[in-house]
Amino acid sequence: MFCKNCGAQLPDEASFCWKCGKPQKQGVEEPKWEICEVRRSLDKRVGWSLMSGETYNWSFWAEAVGPNGIYNAGGSQAFVRGLGKPDDRPAELRKILDSLIDKLVKDGWEPLLREEDWYSFSFRRLAK
Repeated sequence: MFCKNCGAQLPDEASFCWKCGKPQKQGVEEPKWEICEVRRSLDKRVGWSLMSGETYNWSFWAEAVGPNGIYNAGGSQAFVRGLGKPDDRPAELRKILDSLIDKLVKDGWEPLLREEDWYSFSFRRLAK
């Protein structure tokens, strides 16, 4: 059989399309997904130094949207650092981001395609 939505070839017993996710049989509901995106917070100028110029409080959080609206799915610890160039960002900042990503995966979030910015990640999971 073929998907009624996108035309992908499917096994005859398929309830959903493996490609687009649309239901293939009557009475089968389409799964509801929550979507989550990692965001960066760069605020609260906390000082200034000759080495790094202005220093800021960096942190990351995961903003999710599901059937019950928008909510915070997690956050990172704060890290004080100057703006600098993208390749000047210390390994500690990446570790902070990686720890948030690890938490999201443990909470059942499935990584999607990576976004344009170095800190941007998107996830999805079935709504509970």
